[in-house]
Amino acid sequence: EAAAILLYQIASYDGAVTDRQKAAMVSEMRSAFSADEETAEGLYAFARMALGQINDAANSLKKILKPVAEACTAEEKRSLIDMLLRIAEIEGPVSDSQHRLIGEARRALLPAS
Repeated sequence: EAAAILLYQIASYDGAVTDRQKAAMVSEMRSAFSADEETAEGLYAFARMALGQINDAANSLKKILKPVAEACTAEEKRSLIDMLLRIAEIEGPVSDSQHRLIGEARRALLPAS
């Protein structure tokens, strides 16, 4: 859920999430989390709803990332950062807001990097 929220946030910094961004997010979640289509679509819907409640994941980043920081390996954390970057690049160059969120997530999850 935490990863889905961040993926959706990264995409929404460009404006409304496009069909290409949605398809890429669902595909990333299916691959990275070994999720089936229904589960990945559910995570996408959850993320969209959650961002409607919190407005900007950057404001709650440490809280959102806490379960990731506690449960994931360093490799899984790096994989999440890579996923964020891939989603950010879908509709064009990575924006300042996207760079900022990716950098903050990297610092929170991989402080030695």
